[in-house]
Amino acid sequence: AGLGFFICFVGLRNSGIISLTTNSTGIASIGLGDLSNPSILLALLGIILVFVFSSLKLKFFKRFSILLSMLTVALLGLILGWCGIEGLPKFDFDQDWIAVTSIDKVFGQLFSGSNFINVLKNPKSYALIFVLIFVHLFDTTATLLAVGKDAGFINEKGELDGGEKAIGSVICAPIGTSTVTPFSESSIGIEVGGRTGLTSIVAAFLFIISLFIYPLLSIFSFSCVTAMALVYVGSSIVIHNLNDINWKDPAIGVCAFITVIMITLTYSLSSGIGFGIIIYVVIMLASSRAKEINPILYILALLFVINFTINALI
Repeated sequence: AGLGFFICFVGLRNSGIISLTTNSTGIASIGLGDLSNPSILLALLGIILVFVFSSLKLKFFKRFSILLSMLTVALLGLILGWCGIEGLPKFDFDQDWIAVTSIDKVFGQLFSGSNFINVLKNPKSYALIFVLIFVHLFDTTATLLAVGKDAGFINEKGELDGGEKAIGSVICAPIGTSTVTPFSESSIGIEVGGRTGLTSIVAAFLFIISLFIYPLLSIFSFSCVTAMALVYVGSSIVIHNLNDINWKDPAIGVCAFITVIMITLTYSLSSGIGFGIIIYVVIMLASSRAKEINPILYILALLFVINFTINALI
């Protein structure tokens, strides 16, 4: 549920529907964006369209609601842009048609020259490595569980079938490429029917093609075009998961709420989970329910305290 709120918030924030403003005293606040902005109005239209298409009885509109909404908004943005309205989706023909960088700029940066030795010599590196591993571990775990549930891969014990095979991070990190890891956006593929690794292979193949024809696909890089996908999928995750929380138990209900709100407002899955686990352990101990706490949660709570402390100091 926290992941769903987070995805939705990212879509609303990136599109400008939700804005971050700072007053004269330097205090930042969140509020409604400028509704006179054509790009924001286009994003709102896309959000309305994706929910309308998904609610229609025809299977075609249900299955392709995200794609149809994105195409509609992108084409409408192009037309309005040609009419002289600024800030709307357009083809970026200033970009190179072949956007592939040289191989030496992508692979093996970690081991180039003396970088690797310098990293090991710096004591601060180990604190940073701990934070990165810890954050990545819980971001990945939370995303896998949330996305896996929507895909039907969570068994009766609440475990993710095949989760032990996720070794992409170990393979990619040492050679300096982008880490292979599940992202919140992965849920979009599941929402449109993806259930196997073939979904990722097809997406990867399309990304390779896009490297060579980016100017033609640049209209889909605008936030007003992609916002509806994040909002739609985020709301779907929230709806599917909130009912599973035992709200009648104060310890669980309060911690669930804290977890969800902190994930959303800190822009971090791991931070939200950390606050939730720490508060859960504290509340359970204060309620004389220590026997109900899984021993692993004590370790996790301590590790999160260490993680937050290191983050504050480095």
